[in-house]
Amino acid sequence: MSSSDTEATAPKPVKRNTGAQIKQANREKQRIFREGSIETQQHAHTYLTTWNTDRSAWKFNKARQLWIIRHLYNASLMPLDMFEIAVHYLAESMGKLRSTLLEDAQLVANPTMAITDEQKAQRTRVLGLMPSHVTK
Repeated sequence: MSSSDTEATAPKPVKRNTGAQIKQANREKQRIFREGSIETQQHAHTYLTTWNTDRSAWKFNKARQLWIIRHLYNASLMPLDMFEIAVHYLAESMGKLRSTLLEDAQLVANPTMAITDEQKAQRTRVLGLMPSHVTK
């Protein structure tokens, strides 16, 4: 038996995740768990209420803003009263965030704008998450 035969039949080494990959996966699991918690939801609602009623006491928080954007179309996490405040809050957004939010809203409001497959998928994603109080 030649050395090339031995190499061909030798099992391939198992590819293992590095420590950094494992840590990243754990952080993602923790983020998903935190985002769905009632405590995080209450913090976001308090953030929006403070923004709406007492701007001098309100302080920008990127994590809260991202939570609001991610859960804007989830009626169980964003009730109608908070949704309305969130729309006003996000109306003041600037830059890429504003253009992305406007594009999503336009695709929902005007389905004929979704020409490419990517736009159709984006519209489907947004509508799939859309609460009933938005589609009325």
